[in-house]
Order: sequence, then C-alpha cells, then structure tokens
Amino acid sequence: MVGVLPRLAATLEAIMMSLFGLLVWVPSLLAQPRPKWAGTPQNQWSELLVTLLLAASAWIVADSLRNRRWGFASAAQVSEGH
Repeated sequence: MVGVLPRLAATLEAIMMSLFGLLVWVPSLLAQPRPKWAGTPQNQWSELLVTLLLAASAWIVADSLRNRRWGFASAAQVSEGH
C-alpha cells in the first residue's frame, strides 16, 4: 500500500496539518479566558510554530510530487486514454 497514492496522501496531510494549526492553536491563543486545556502562551506559540513548520514541510513534499498522477491509473492506461 505504500506509495500507491503519494500525491493525494501528501496533499491531504498538508491540508490536515494546516487546518489543525489554524483551527486549534490560533483560536486558543486568542481566547479569553484561556481554555483550561491550553498551556501557557509561550507553549501555545511553540506548538503553533511546530505545527506550521510541519505543515510547510508537508506542502513541500506535496509540491515535489506535482508531476505524479492523483490516482491508481498506470502510465499505459493514461496514454491509451482508458
């Protein structure tokens, strides 16, 4: 199963990590009063930074796979028009 849909997997991973950073860490930083589950502001900033760096890395991987097909079709099937 490894490598069957690498472009789709990398793109979905990048989207997931980006949304996680934007939908979890940013609102927790702006929330007043701070949620009980959220740590200190310094820890929240570091968590946001790590999440966004990992998301950026995932976007780089997804971009490196831009010349690959999205699905399961082999090269022969694509060239024949099937």
